[in-house]
Amino acid sequence: MTATGSRTPDTQELTADPVRSALRELFGHADFREGQEAVVRAVLAGQDVLSIMPTGAGKSLCYQLSGMLLDGCTLVISPLLALMKDQLDSLPKPVYERTTVLNSLVEREELAVRQTGLAEGRYKLVYAAPERLRQRAFVQALRRARIALVVVDEAHCVSLWGHDFRPDYLFVRRVLELLGEPRLLAMTATATPQIQAELGERFGRSLTTLTTGVLRPNLRLEVQSLPDREAKLRALVRICQQERGSGIVYVTSREGAEQIAQVLRQRGVNAAHYHAGMDREDRAAAQSAYMLDRTRVMVATVAFGMGVDKANVRFVAHFTPPRSLEAYAQESGRAGRDQRPSRCIVLETRADRTNLRRWIREDRLDVSLLRRVYAAIRRNAADGHALTTAAALLRAAGLEPSPDGETRLRATVSLLERVDLVRREFDAGGREMSLELLSAPADAAARVEGVLGRWEETQEQRLNALFGYLDSTACRHWTIARHFGVPTATRCEMCDTCVASPAVQRTDPPEGFRPATDEHPSDVVLDCLQTLPFRIGKRKLALILRGSVQSPIGPERCARYGALAHLSTSKIEGEIERLVEAGYLGRDEGEYPTLHLTEAGRDKSPEPPPAPPPERRPAASAGERRLPASLGPSAPGELGSVPMPGLPDEVASDGATAADAEALFERLRAWRRLRAEADSVPPYVVFHDATLHEIAQRQPRDEAALGRISGIGPAKLERYGQAVLELLADEPPV
Repeated sequence: MTATGSRTPDTQELTADPVRSALRELFGHADFREGQEAVVRAVLAGQDVLSIMPTGAGKSLCYQLSGMLLDGCTLVISPLLALMKDQLDSLPKPVYERTTVLNSLVEREELAVRQTGLAEGRYKLVYAAPERLRQRAFVQALRRARIALVVVDEAHCVSLWGHDFRPDYLFVRRVLELLGEPRLLAMTATATPQIQAELGERFGRSLTTLTTGVLRPNLRLEVQSLPDREAKLRALVRICQQERGSGIVYVTSREGAEQIAQVLRQRGVNAAHYHAGMDREDRAAAQSAYMLDRTRVMVATVAFGMGVDKANVRFVAHFTPPRSLEAYAQESGRAGRDQRPSRCIVLETRADRTNLRRWIREDRLDVSLLRRVYAAIRRNAADGHALTTAAALLRAAGLEPSPDGETRLRATVSLLERVDLVRREFDAGGREMSLELLSAPADAAARVEGVLGRWEETQEQRLNALFGYLDSTACRHWTIARHFGVPTATRCEMCDTCVASPAVQRTDPPEGFRPATDEHPSDVVLDCLQTLPFRIGKRKLALILRGSVQSPIGPERCARYGALAHLSTSKIEGEIERLVEAGYLGRDEGEYPTLHLTEAGRDKSPEPPPAPPPERRPAASAGERRLPASLGPSAPGELGSVPMPGLPDEVASDGATAADAEALFERLRAWRRLRAEADSVPPYVVFHDATLHEIAQRQPRDEAALGRISGIGPAKLERYGQAVLELLADEPPV
């Protein structure tokens, strides 16, 4: 069944129809949006309804109006705490006075007052988080309040196969039974045909499905495939500078949110960041500034936007692709809720896809995790029942004590419920979970294997659907609609595959770059540092040389800005680090270490000649000092050396043979591997191969000689020198 469109009612209809009269008198609306009226009338007729509406289509009015017209109280279950507060604050006065919210944001004393009011029948609308259904006292208050309608918002969260599974949603069916089977309204914007089929089973109802589809014709959908992160940053800066209205930029990490917001501010964009690691007060202040248009662009993890109802968001940019097409439909849908044209852009690289696959592998549920959690429950059990906390189970199962770890734990317990090994009951109080151990079915192992197999298959299908969207040359709106099983036109005239992009995607460097085509990178690094008007650290020096959008200064303040634009930032950092190890740059220690030229760095010749591979090079003659091969031309992956005249050096005693030096090199590599493991650092942090080759060839016998080896500065000499000399003392001189 598909919801019908709206039409303008006449005065007689408004007078005769209590539904439309309440719409006008309680909410001040002259008419319904598309699909709303069909949902309200179906609920009032006593049907159990699954309503599928795109984000921003006005789902909340459906249950608010229904709740005010029904005889009894309406319970709204929602996982979005911010949404509850926003909806409560935006209600018209007659509705506001009969509505309350019970969630973790309300102080304990006030919660007790509101729960008493609920039991006494003071409210027509009650918002609560799904976790509160596990509290027996809350359900008892609901029973006394005579619940006429239960609304499950974001209903797709009940499915283990959904993109946003919430284990506590599984308890809704039990609560419906305890409340005397009131009518049910399940609402979602992101349910595939498979999820839709599952919802009725999970809630124990035969649901009438009413859908307005998922098409948001005011959203321009775009994908920009770019070579690397630097190109994505440039594209993002252009988008934020071009677009005039409010915007949201989604990133994957807390650190990324802060860094990218800073880059945007440096480029003149009024931007702030938001993530779950911020203090509650800081998050509230950031959200308030954005809602009040004091901040134009919010750079955030997906913690932001869930329930934030801001109508004038003109663009949503994903700096990294989301984890599923369902998630993208939801997150991009936060743009253009005022029905005005808005942009939704995904910026992606091939590396992003590799990371997405890795994250899914890391998040997977496996048999060993199930066994650890099940064993922990059994150890806590007495008479077939276990009282435990999520924190205790996390420790017993070896999971990280973090929100992500707790989410995996709750999903694991739900999976154990699904295969009939445990049953979770009402919480015992506080944070204690009450779990009943069930008699293990004979086919328990097969059930577990089947569920895990389906879970992994679903994850793979979800990822393939996302990649299909990113690569598609078909209409992007049609691709999303097909994913959700909703037929629509094959062209929308509102995406980058149907209509040419409004702006040419540029990945070339901006004006001001002066690439150093004939100079060696080491000379460019040294010259840049010498001409800078201030001290700077390795990372920022590399960004200047790369001409990065993250650079602290531009070409107007540094003639070498962008001189190494042909190299990646990591390669430039490696070049800088090798200059430090070779003694041409010094590092000033402190909270923010900066670099300076040493005397050797100031005197360095402009162009080092090429170096032969390490195994073929002759022994160094007196008066020469060797540099890592990467400071001169060499084959990829080789670490050779470059003779530099004028500096005394140690000569290998009596001329080491190539075989002897190679054997010693392997012993040094074995020592380095063990030392790196002990220090929990990569091997190259201890010494580079080039340094080990030189030690093996020269075999220094004291700290002074060892300190003259390329790549061994005072700090490394102090940390590793004695160990290396002891190893060399055990090796007979050659």
